[in-house]
Amino acid sequence: MSSRPTCPYCGVSVSPDARYCDHCGTPLTQHTATPPRRRRERPSGRIAAWVFLLVMLLVFGTGTMGGYRYRAGHWPLLPVPASVIGATPDMTGISVPLTKADSTVAGYLRAVVSINVHGPLGNKAGSGFIIDNKGNVATAAHVVQGAPCVTVLDSNGRTHQGTVVGSNVASDVALIRVPTLVTPPAMLGLGDSASLKPNTDVYVLGNPKGLGNAISLPAVITQLHDQRSQDDAYFGNLIKIGGAVVRPGTSGGPLVDKATGRAVGVVNIGTDAAVAWAMPVEEVAPLITEWTRLQVAAPCAPVPAARTTPVVLATITPLSDVDGIDGADLADGALLAIRDMEETLRAAGFEVTLKTMDDKGSPAVGRAMADAALANPNMIGVVGSLDSQVTYAIADELKDSGLVVVSPTAGADELTTRGWQHFNRVVASAQRQEQAAARYAKNRLKTGPVFVITDGSPAGARQAASFERAAQTIELPLAGQYRIAAPLNYPDLREKLLAAKAGAVYLTGGSDTAFRVVQAFREDGITLPILGGDALLDVRFPNMTGPAYQGIYFTRLTAEPGQSFQKHFESVLGRPTRGYAAYGYDAAALILTALVRHGESYPAQLPDRAELAKRVRETQGYPGRTSSVTFDVATGENRTSWVYVYEWKQGVPELRENLQ
Repeated sequence: MSSRPTCPYCGVSVSPDARYCDHCGTPLTQHTATPPRRRRERPSGRIAAWVFLLVMLLVFGTGTMGGYRYRAGHWPLLPVPASVIGATPDMTGISVPLTKADSTVAGYLRAVVSINVHGPLGNKAGSGFIIDNKGNVATAAHVVQGAPCVTVLDSNGRTHQGTVVGSNVASDVALIRVPTLVTPPAMLGLGDSASLKPNTDVYVLGNPKGLGNAISLPAVITQLHDQRSQDDAYFGNLIKIGGAVVRPGTSGGPLVDKATGRAVGVVNIGTDAAVAWAMPVEEVAPLITEWTRLQVAAPCAPVPAARTTPVVLATITPLSDVDGIDGADLADGALLAIRDMEETLRAAGFEVTLKTMDDKGSPAVGRAMADAALANPNMIGVVGSLDSQVTYAIADELKDSGLVVVSPTAGADELTTRGWQHFNRVVASAQRQEQAAARYAKNRLKTGPVFVITDGSPAGARQAASFERAAQTIELPLAGQYRIAAPLNYPDLREKLLAAKAGAVYLTGGSDTAFRVVQAFREDGITLPILGGDALLDVRFPNMTGPAYQGIYFTRLTAEPGQSFQKHFESVLGRPTRGYAAYGYDAAALILTALVRHGESYPAQLPDRAELAKRVRETQGYPGRTSSVTFDVATGENRTSWVYVYEWKQGVPELRENLQ
């Protein structure tokens, strides 16, 4: 008798006909000959290749900054420290992030899952936790209400199809059966909530939208047997929690007793303040136990391929030249979204394939690629491009067709001021960088008057005007503005700055001028905080170390994806992500989610392009890998996108804050 095959990546036994490993998600049918390697097993030749690519990036990666050719996804030139990746800054009213020191809690988080629902009541997102090795996941009833089938994302970044086995609205608890979680990352046993007392230390765990796995600390029980009405439902036996801001998407997560490490409640109500409520385990345990014994007669499963309609999603990104690596990463993110949503798409009657197109970083080529996509009658939408100039050309070419475009990284203001109904973007508008810098200067740095320095370019002038408007709005005093003439007259600049008695400097314009100004100030002993946008993301800053090169801040519209996404990406596609993939993933998933909604009403029917674009524009509260996504119905802006503030520290950019 032959032994069961094993996954070439993680070594877990798999069924002979499995397409992907149930444990880590690695493809089993397409990569048998060359299985993906763990990073520590990567051969030296491959390491050398990546080193070469990094060097190329350092040499050629500056690109064109600011203005019309702006793109949000210009990554820092050195890795962000592991302690910062995926973390949320310590802000009032925001959950405190998990750190490496919380090793015990990290084990609990491994049992927490994210739950996405596409049902008759719309799209919803919540949390849950794995309670055994039989695929049972506990959550709140209001998370899965009205949906027999849900999508479950585990802490390894793997996606599963789950069936709602039982749900009780009165106790706000439900159980999901996930057959592919019989080998779970971790489990959380049910504890004894009857023995709890006020002031007991607890953890609130979950997946709040836009923050990934997060933990709220400190949290304590403030009251037992509390009563509360919520959404026309009355609960008479609740655990009241203090010190934990339960953000949307956390409902259904576990309340864990710090002393025992066991779940003593299911989180079901949060507020804007640091107060929340959970249903005690003593009330829901009998229901959960009963449901775990039930057999699922018809588990949720993909629709057979014979009953599906083939459709095509296109990515139009640079796949060659300097930006080819980043453009390919965007396309890979879209591919991963299709893989992850494969079962949900089939359930709606669609078989989706990806068409990757190379725009070569050229607006003219981008237009030609848009025409080619338009000619395919099964084309449902376009993800792209990397920068704003090419993205504008693509969107403009498709405006009359109604074919939906979702941009993952382009931030130019002009893209959402044309009244296009077919265009949307994941990242924020570029002008929000100046707004974020002004808020950070006033609220965090408390700098006092800010002296604005611009290089006189059109892009620099726009950025300066945007910063000054933002400063006036929030009543941040301005110390004046200085326009640099070529060549830089530093003595004159220094005299004007000192005379203005400024508390900080805001730089706009090109990166070369910005770098020379920063270098001149610091060498001259001027240590005022210096803020700016992408002009301060320059290849030379990593070499500027020492105490003098502190207090230099820059804003960006993108950030490094969470570790769970990075792990999932590599396990499925067999290579590490450059970081852009998470944005390509969200852009594609937004189109695919709209397609699923269409398929719920019209299974396997090819949607009208304008109608699908309308469904994408109606997106509200989509729990993305990069941020929550809610599109402005008039412009296609993501109203819940983030702007990130970084500081150069010893030549490394460190995340300081993310602002919405």
